[in-house]
Amino acid sequence: MWILNSPKLELSFIYIPGLLGIILAVLFPDLGNSSILYALLATSLIDSGHVYTTFWRTYLHKRELISSKRYVLFPVLSFLFFFIWNNSGLPGLWKFVIYSTLFHHVRQVYGLSKWYQSLNKRSDKISDLFLYTLTIVPFITYHFRPAAIVQNNTMYELFLFPNILIVRILTISFLGFLLAWIFYEIKLWKNGVKEINRLISVAYPTFIFSYCFFIGETLTQVLFPLLFIHGVSYMGIMGIALQRTQKVKFSSFSKTIFVIVFTASTFGICETWIEQNLIEIPNTSFLNSLLIGIYLTPLFCHYYFDSVIWKKDHREFREILTAS
Repeated sequence: MWILNSPKLELSFIYIPGLLGIILAVLFPDLGNSSILYALLATSLIDSGHVYTTFWRTYLHKRELISSKRYVLFPVLSFLFFFIWNNSGLPGLWKFVIYSTLFHHVRQVYGLSKWYQSLNKRSDKISDLFLYTLTIVPFITYHFRPAAIVQNNTMYELFLFPNILIVRILTISFLGFLLAWIFYEIKLWKNGVKEINRLISVAYPTFIFSYCFFIGETLTQVLFPLLFIHGVSYMGIMGIALQRTQKVKFSSFSKTIFVIVFTASTFGICETWIEQNLIEIPNTSFLNSLLIGIYLTPLFCHYYFDSVIWKKDHREFREILTAS
């Protein structure tokens, strides 16, 4: 029933972090600016750091590494793509990055929901549609909020079109979709389909995305809960995946999590230092474009490789599901 085989582990890695992020955001709206430690935890360890844990199932896993040329070709192509884009001075680079990131976040919560469906041995495409709708509509709404944070010429740059009328229309639409989903779940429950894990996998991200994009006003409120819900849960499922597919190297879950946290901390801090001390935005010089290419390549390798190694038809993912 549970991905991590334990309700306590499931709560610790997948559900509590996002809720904790919201509680802190409500109590301390500017905590990300006032606390260096909190900012480092959210951005370096959890956000930047979790990206590099993917390498334990790719570059540091011989069986996977030799299975495809993608692990050689994609990093090269990714580096050239971002180097040329920044060096050319064409607009939209950081918008592309932030929207790719949000897409990746939504795909992860979708993937977790599908994982629960596999455990339940029942696919539910209507539930999938509700999940997409209830997470994407809040994000779309944020673009029209007058209180949306303007981050021009930064890594968090979005298309913003303040319009309170559109916000109201989208909010009412969202409430309609939310009620429709609630009635759908009630109907399933009355028909004897009681899938608590799948239900929570829709309700939880809906709550997090709704708070961040309908209510959040500071970067701590809009961004940090999303980092927690994504990065910490990723470390948890990566831990269970490594333990199940590389049993000799990762003999226990606690040892695996230690390795993952160490990896995330080491590379996350290094990446944060590069971001804060070497990269300039906007700057189209050869050297800065070189650094941006290097900086973004691991991130997009993470996005692409995740779309491969977590697919249901991937041989190791089948091993993970069987172990569940």
